[in-house]
Amino acid sequence: MAGKENVERISPEAAKSEVEAGKAVMVCAYDDEHCKSMQIEGTLLRGDFVNKLSDIPKDKEIIFYCN
Repeated sequence: MAGKENVERISPEAAKSEVEAGKAVMVCAYDDEHCKSMQIEGTLLRGDFVNKLSDIPKDKEIIFYCN
């Protein structure tokens, strides 16, 4: 498992730009119940992400966020 030293942090503006350009998918990093009440429009809940993982193109970035 990768340590946090291998995680690239990006700004909210950069994340939004990547998602809007179709280059990335944003996923709430917390469990679904926590995220449902404050989910950002256009993002996936973690459970949905796991269920759709095989449908996500391999070249898309996956951006995890937390509120």
